Amino acid sequence: MKNFLKKILKIFSQAVLKKYKPQIIGITGSIGKTSTREAIYIILKKRFNTRKSIKDYNDEIEVFLTILGCQLDKRNIFKWL
Repeated sequence: MKNFLKKILKIFSQAVLKKYKPQIIGITGSIGKTSTREAIYIILKKRFNTRKSIKDYNDEIEVFLTILGCQLDKRNIFKWL
């Protein structure tokens, strides 16, 4: 079921990226990612339409949900539809 969900989310995410062509900032490293993400978001949201990941799951599904602007309810995986 998880692979099916990933495939569907990937298709929708690719369509959103193709349509809107957003600028994307990726933050990597072992320390300070959440603080850095929050700081960048606070600064950029004043001037731009911004989006950030809601939780720190650090997996593909979270990336897809962030692109789509959705949250995943673990009790009902189709709620994001």
